[in-house]
Amino acid sequence: MKFLTVIILFLCLNASAQDTLSNWKLIETYPIEEDAVWNTDMLQNVYVVHNRMITKYDSTGIKKFSQSIKSLGQVKEIMPINTMKLVLFSEDQQALCMLDNTLTMTEDLIDLSEFNIVNASLATTSSQPEKIWILDQLNSRLLLLDLAGKMQYQEVRNLKGVLGSTDITSMIESSGHLFLLTDDYSFYEFDVYGSLIKAYGSAEGSMATKSHLFPSENKIFWLSVNRLYAMDYGGETTIVELPKPGIIDFKKVGDIYYFRTADKILKYAFKNTR
Repeated sequence: MKFLTVIILFLCLNASAQDTLSNWKLIETYPIEEDAVWNTDMLQNVYVVHNRMITKYDSTGIKKFSQSIKSLGQVKEIMPINTMKLVLFSEDQQALCMLDNTLTMTEDLIDLSEFNIVNASLATTSSQPEKIWILDQLNSRLLLLDLAGKMQYQEVRNLKGVLGSTDITSMIESSGHLFLLTDDYSFYEFDVYGSLIKAYGSAEGSMATKSHLFPSENKIFWLSVNRLYAMDYGGETTIVELPKPGIIDFKKVGDIYYFRTADKILKYAFKNTR
């Protein structure tokens, strides 16, 4: 009887997984190298940096532009500011590079030392126009820079003391809130002024990696063991099967999901049939 119960449970779980997989619809595929950096924007353009070249693909997968960025060195972050502007962050050069929608450099490199920053390790765009968050991890500082006025807008000092944590592995802003993920798999929510709102412990979900936290539309998404987790701010978590194995990173734009494997970016739509 116990054996029969196990078989029935297995069949139910397997059927549920198959139902989830049937909800995924592949829309487009983009090529990517294993060591490339990538991002998307609100118009569903895809940007890929590899070998000091940046390439832009449109929403249908057609390559639109490609440009050399050798003067910037190794790019760590690609940050769409709006539909007409893109910012690249180089940790090696401690610099930002501004590009237009054709990937043409619009001005000289912005040296972060102009903001008294010499150890920036992470960067992400803000919902506030022309502003970017910069993490100076060595000096435990979080800064919001105004690129239009080229000035420091605000600063959170003694960040490790605020978090009671060690290293920050990723950060991203969504809906006016900034989220920091730490190396112990905890993550923290800040408001637009840099004030800590809430701390989420590592028990909030079995996160498989340190870099796949992705807040979107009042939910926090992450990958774990071939599954996509979505937790709302009330703590309720939804789990769905990923459309295929081997997914190592993802991003979400509206109702579109981008999943990265070792050599491809896969663009999917998810239809919730419940």
